[in-house]
Amino acid sequence: MVYTLNELVLKEAPKAKDQPYLMDATGELAVAGVTNKLSMPVNVTPQADGMIKITGTAPLKMTDFKIDPPAPKIALGIIKTGDPVKLIFEWILAPRKTPAAASS
Repeated sequence: MVYTLNELVLKEAPKAKDQPYLMDATGELAVAGVTNKLSMPVNVTPQADGMIKITGTAPLKMTDFKIDPPAPKIALGIIKTGDPVKLIFEWILAPRKTPAAASS
């Protein structure tokens, strides 16, 4: 899976210091060689250590990515599967560390 972010739009600023920025993300999600446009709400939360946490969820269908939903033939039909899945992610970003200048 590869997600390419094309646009991030602020929907709502935090109401308190420890709450996230509510944003709409628009981009492209590639799964198993198939790429589709995907829009989803995300939460962007600055962390005390200078990092940023980005979280979100997005409903998807396996067939939208040309993936056949699994159909187990065991358990006499007790196990049921479907096409919908939910993508859930958490991404932690840290500032890039610059290498120390070489001393002469």
